Amino acid sequence: MSSASLRHAVSALVGGASPATVAGAAAMIDLFEPELDEYAELVAGSSQPGAAATWPDVVGMMTRGEGAGFTERVASALRSLDMPPASREHHRFLAGMFGDRRGFFKVEWHRRAGGVVPAASCYFRRRPPLDDVLDALGRRGLDRAIQDQLRVLAFALEKRTVHFVAAGFLPGAPVYHKLYFSQHVTAGTRADVIARVDRLLGGTGESAEVRARRLRAHEHMLPEGAAAESAIFVSACFTDRERLPWLKIDYPELTPTQAAAWASDEERPRVEREARVACASFGADRLSYLGVRLEGDAAPVLKYYVDRPGAREQT
Repeated sequence: MSSASLRHAVSALVGGASPATVAGAAAMIDLFEPELDEYAELVAGSSQPGAAATWPDVVGMMTRGEGAGFTERVASALRSLDMPPASREHHRFLAGMFGDRRGFFKVEWHRRAGGVVPAASCYFRRRPPLDDVLDALGRRGLDRAIQDQLRVLAFALEKRTVHFVAAGFLPGAPVYHKLYFSQHVTAGTRADVIARVDRLLGGTGESAEVRARRLRAHEHMLPEGAAAESAIFVSACFTDRERLPWLKIDYPELTPTQAAAWASDEERPRVEREARVACASFGADRLSYLGVRLEGDAAPVLKYYVDRPGAREQT
């Protein structure tokens, strides 16, 4: 899948967006064309139940790159998206911390009542020890109580390392730190992964009924059988002063029908249809990842990721 394919897919999903939004998306694709020709991922956000806005509410792209040149182009993109100076400085800090290696960059456009708002995220896949990451962020102002909460989360997942160290950026907003913890799923570990996530679901503020329903959906996302093998990612999002009250889980290689298991009976046809459109927009028959954000008893917030065949295994 090439940058031209991504350009066509984004244009189709953006639909009736303003010319400025369409032009901004095209400019981002141009800026990262060399990387997108190697690795391109389409991002689309599910609409919420009863939403009047035209789907998708979120559309975007992700790519990955190496070296100082990629870091500089990400910095240029953040400037053009009008991200705050603190966001741009934090991106440079993370890039320096990880030697400009194994970087990923995502840019999205979110529909809002007042128009379209850009969002961006940077990710570094370096698997550093959690204590090293928290020490580094602590020196930059991360509250100690939040550090302790993250250690509890990692303990529940039985992880001492962070798979992705990431940050999200919005115009006029503080830096949103994101840490991703991997869970290796095989026939031998599947029950343990289910139990770990069940423990975490107890801390998202949902009712017992919703918790049970989510655990069933979670189990449905995991491969079964003697040859089953995959990796899911559990992540937390936080600022220097506050941990955001949700849990996010990313599941790989799901069909649109599997993705719809997170929706209510009434909403399943809509979710399955959205997932199928996202896949078809990029010439795929399944999602490379389904992102599921859980908070209280609210309906899960879903995000669809689609990449070219074979690209996911390289990440």
